[in-house]
Amino acid sequence: MITCALRVVGAAEERVFQPDGEPRQMPAAEELVLDREEVRLVRSALEKLQPRDRIILLMKFSGYSYDEIAVTAEIGKNSVGTILSRARERFKREYEYLMK
Repeated sequence: MITCALRVVGAAEERVFQPDGEPRQMPAAEELVLDREEVRLVRSALEKLQPRDRIILLMKFSGYSYDEIAVTAEIGKNSVGTILSRARERFKREYEYLMK
């Protein structure tokens, strides 16, 4: 769930162009509204997190390695997994609360 929610932020852009650069058929207005709402929810949930949790989650789902995350967040490499797991849970709680 969290993976899908975090990746939805860039999903709308992927719908506009095909991998070869050709424009895609535009989605229906209803689909765009739903996408925008989900992006808004994801951003709102991320904003409620502590800065470190937000940075770690965004880096992880942007493809950064644990080493890169550790250096950027100024934490030990061995702590990244634990902190990331806790950040995911906090994000999930915030996201689910906003969905109600």
